[in-house]
Amino acid sequence: QLLNQATTLLQKNVERPRLEAEILLSHILDVERTWLHIHFNDNVNPKNYFELITRRCQNEPLEYITGYVNFYSETFFAQEGVLIARPETELLIDHASTIIKNNSNIKTIAEIGMGSGIISIMLAKMFPDHKFIATDINTTAIELTKKNMALHQVEDRITLYHTSLLDNIDEPINMIVSNP
Repeated sequence: QLLNQATTLLQKNVERPRLEAEILLSHILDVERTWLHIHFNDNVNPKNYFELITRRCQNEPLEYITGYVNFYSETFFAQEGVLIARPETELLIDHASTIIKNNSNIKTIAEIGMGSGIISIMLAKMFPDHKFIATDINTTAIELTKKNMALHQVEDRITLYHTSLLDNIDEPINMIVSNP
């Protein structure tokens, strides 16, 4: 009944109301979505669930509400004030990785406008022998990237700079990636 009520409320505002109702319920209960299906008839009364539903009905991104985003089959922290990586960003990573694989001269890659750091982090995981530089003017983005770097254990391979574009960076860079 709880999921049905939430789905009805979300129908006017989102494309996948049932899915988002389940995501928010599993988030607030701190369980996997499959748990909801297995325990479909259980009585649950999570505190603040409908507050989350209301926030979503007001078009707050699901990723800001839950505090995470799934990207490239990995989980990353997300928060308000930092843009959420779009699915097309996976195409950018695919294209960049093809270029890196096919060019042995590329050793240092810079990401301009790192946001949550997803591009640099994914490339650092794919290319552990390469060096990465990531820049942003948003201090919130830099702090979120630090959290995501720690989560994915790539702190030793990505250097962050609080700067516009590549201002004041004197290191040689072989490739630039960005998804503005």
